[in-house]
Amino acid sequence: MNSYVVIASPESNAWHTARASKRHVIVLDPLRAPDAHSLTPLQPPTEGDPEHAIPRWAVYDCAEVPGAVIAMLRERAADDAIAPFAPLAVILAAPHAEPGDWHLFGLNLHSDATERTAADLIEAAIDLLDARQATLVLPWSDPTLLTLCERLGSVELLCAQVALHSSQPHAAVLMRRRGELRPEGLARPDLSADGEDDLALSLDRLRDRIEGGSRVFLEVDAAHAGRLAVREVAP
Repeated sequence: MNSYVVIASPESNAWHTARASKRHVIVLDPLRAPDAHSLTPLQPPTEGDPEHAIPRWAVYDCAEVPGAVIAMLRERAADDAIAPFAPLAVILAAPHAEPGDWHLFGLNLHSDATERTAADLIEAAIDLLDARQATLVLPWSDPTLLTLCERLGSVELLCAQVALHSSQPHAAVLMRRRGELRPEGLARPDLSADGEDDLALSLDRLRDRIEGGSRVFLEVDAAHAGRLAVREVAP
């Protein structure tokens, strides 16, 4: 069983929801010197190079200031564990205006992470934040997208093409906990979301449906393992 470290202000909702979680979690205050010192080792090194780890102040000195830093440890930590910690993965979370709505970003995985690590951390972050819903930007080629659909039932596609400093097309998705009511909509086998067809054309079609007022959901294709299906709720 993994342990998690959550760094958040004691006055924030993230602090209280993390402490109330049933997961094994260590909650730290970034303004308390001994806790703040633990921020540096909680940043996994970039491409395995420890000299390029993110400085502990960086995530609190950027345009999108996180309400919480959430780290997954490699194994369950002792109840009295103190820094330094060895994280397997880290993600940042910023609150939206509406209570219970969060944006997850800055996902950073250690070289030892598996294909399931990112989804494990994202799912844990939603739980630790007691999030009603959370947004996230992921590459279409990332298997994490399929895994999240498997675990959550579906994710809503907010934007089919996100402009980032990357050669890969990204999607912005909205995640809700499994079991929450969603409009039924209609299956759209003509809208491909798995990249096997012409990906650029598929993303243009998905974008057009969203801009036309439709809500588009991505789900696991029951007829084809490992593929995403599209469901559209027309306006």
